[in-house]
Amino acid sequence: MNIIVQKFGGTSMANKESIKLVVKKITQELTKNKKVITIVSAPSGITNYLQKLIEEMSPNPSNKELDLILSLGENISISVLSSILKNNDIKSSFVNPRDIDLITDNNFNNAKIKRIDINKIYDLLRLYDVLIIPGFQGISEKFEVITLGRGGSDITAIAIAAALSLEYVDIYTDVDYVYSCDPKLVKNPIKNKSLSYEEMIELSSSGAKVLHNRCVEIAHKYDLKINLKNTFSNKTGTIIHDNIEKSFISGISLLEDNFIINFEITNLKDLSDFFKILSENKININIVSQSLKNISISINNKYYEKTISLLNTIKSNINILNINIYKNLSKISIVGDGIKDNYGIISKIINTLNQNKININMISCSEINISLLIDKKNICKAINLLHYELIESDLKKQEEII
Repeated sequence: MNIIVQKFGGTSMANKESIKLVVKKITQELTKNKKVITIVSAPSGITNYLQKLIEEMSPNPSNKELDLILSLGENISISVLSSILKNNDIKSSFVNPRDIDLITDNNFNNAKIKRIDINKIYDLLRLYDVLIIPGFQGISEKFEVITLGRGGSDITAIAIAAALSLEYVDIYTDVDYVYSCDPKLVKNPIKNKSLSYEEMIELSSSGAKVLHNRCVEIAHKYDLKINLKNTFSNKTGTIIHDNIEKSFISGISLLEDNFIINFEITNLKDLSDFFKILSENKININIVSQSLKNISISINNKYYEKTISLLNTIKSNINILNINIYKNLSKISIVGDGIKDNYGIISKIINTLNQNKININMISCSEINISLLIDKKNICKAINLLHYELIESDLKKQEEII
């Protein structure tokens, strides 16, 4: 059975005109004698509306209640698309997670998929040419509706394609490519026609909103190629796969609104206990830096109130000293396979920002990622300077060589 999995995001399901384009993409695959599994997100803005609705009526909904209402947006999409396909005489059916045993763990609001019954998918595909499946959601072992976290429709699509052992999956969004930086932030973003899994994971984890990092991790594990395309154009898009090593930076991403906690420790057990408390309260740390007994950690602002309230408890149980908090910071991440072999890149970054009197509050490095925390007010200037020095100028040098 020749099967293709397509995923369409919220902008693709936003209105009648965009849904017509979705139908066109589906029909194009049907003409190639393929069976189509279409994963859809909620129409653009609907999930935010549903979350605001329940929080206005009930300020502290349980995670279980929140998941139940947030899952409704995708049900709108599958109902509308199914109706339109049938009106076009296409043998199709919408399929709920329960119908294919898309089972998750019990972590409401951020569940992970445990298994999918592919035999049930094959049985349905023998009856229909197109299956329409809601993204972002599954069911727990107790058959309760549960969501995979924001952006989870990507995860649904990749997980189903991986379960079926497909070679690739098409992810449709509203951008032509994964650009070297958000076009809203820089003047001359560069198109990435291909990226490695590692590069895409780093970009997604550090602020790029094109793909969910968990979906790329699954694709990497199962050697599943991701074709990122634009619903509204016929451009080739960006391919995510095992890429030939490159010698330049592939992208710069931004994660706004972070704060730093600086403190001192007397022993490693205290540090371990400190991180354990943060973990138990589901507070994610995005950068850790250590110099002897001095520790700096960066945390996104969405955890600020919870973190501050925990600090008094932490101080009374763990021996941490000289706590200082710095707010209004943004994290810039420079990503690329070329970083590991480019020994002068950190020097270039520091010199570029120093010459323009932009202070770096914190820096961390890995083989393919250099992350900086700087004052939020300098973000636009810093990103444009770094994008030019690390990406645009490097590309110009390569073109001159060619």
